[in-house]
Amino acid sequence: MSKKDRASLLSGSLKSSMASESTAVDDRFRAAEEALARSGGNLMAASGGAARIADVPTQHAQATTAAEAGAAWVEAEIDLVEDNPENSRDSYPEDEIGELAELIRQQGQLEPAHAMRHPSEPGRWILLSGHKRKRALIRAAVRVIKLIPTDYVAGMERYKLSLAYNTHSRETAYDNARSWSKLLDAGYVRTYDELADQLAISKSLLSKTLAFNKLPEMVLAKVREHPRKFGPAAGQLLSQIAQHADEDKLLSLVEGVIEDRVTIRQLEAEAARAGQPKKARKPKVNSRQY
Repeated sequence: MSKKDRASLLSGSLKSSMASESTAVDDRFRAAEEALARSGGNLMAASGGAARIADVPTQHAQATTAAEAGAAWVEAEIDLVEDNPENSRDSYPEDEIGELAELIRQQGQLEPAHAMRHPSEPGRWILLSGHKRKRALIRAAVRVIKLIPTDYVAGMERYKLSLAYNTHSRETAYDNARSWSKLLDAGYVRTYDELADQLAISKSLLSKTLAFNKLPEMVLAKVREHPRKFGPAAGQLLSQIAQHADEDKLLSLVEGVIEDRVTIRQLEAEAARAGQPKKARKPKVNSRQY
C-alpha cells in the first residue's frame, strides 16, 4: 500500500472513529441528563446508591462566557492548555501520536477537544478530552488547538467527566492504576473501600490494578508504551515477582509479554518460584585419606 493510500485509509478510519466517539458521548450525556431530571438533580438517587463513573456531574458548575456559549468551538494557544490532573488516561504510545500527527499535518485538527476555563488563571484552559490530540498537534508543530468550552468541574467529578469523554479509547489497567492512585493521593476518597464503591468495582480488582504502581519506573516505562498487553492480573503478578527479582529479570519478563513470548501462566509460575524461600546449601565436605 502506498503512503498516499495509507494516509487516506487512516483519515477515513479516524473520521469514522471520531464520529462514533461523538455520538457515544452525546448518548451518555443525554442519559445522564434524563436520570438527573428524574431524581431532581441528585446523582446518588439517580444511580440507586453511590454515583457511578458514567454519571455526568453538574455540581459546582461555572457557566461559560456568552460568546463561547454561541460558538461551536474556539481556538487557543496550545501552551495555554493544561492536561487534566484527573485525566482517566496516562499512556499515549509513541506510534499512535506519530500517526495522528501525520494526519494533522495533512488535514489539520479534525475534531475539537473539550476544555474548561482555568478557575484562577485568565486565558488558560484545562483539558477534559483530547490529550492525545494535543500531543499530536505539538508533534506536528501546530501552535493552536480547537476547543469546545465546557462547564467547570473539579475533583472526582472531573475524573468521571473525563471517563465520559473517553468512550472510544477505553482505559487500560495501567491507565486505571495511575489515575486511581492520583484520586487517593489527592484525598478525593479516603479508603480503598470508598474508591471501589465510587468506581463500582470489586476490591479485588482494585487491589490487582493498583499493584502496577509498585513496579520500578524503568519497568513502568515499558508498560506505558504497550499498555494493552497488560491486564490487572499481569500487574499483580509482576509486582509479586518484583519483590524478589532484580530489574533485569523484570524487564525480560515485561518484554516477553509485549512480544507474546510470556503468558499469564508463565508469570504465575515465576511468581510462585519467586515467593519460595531458597533452600540453605549444605556445606561441602571434603573426605580425607589418612
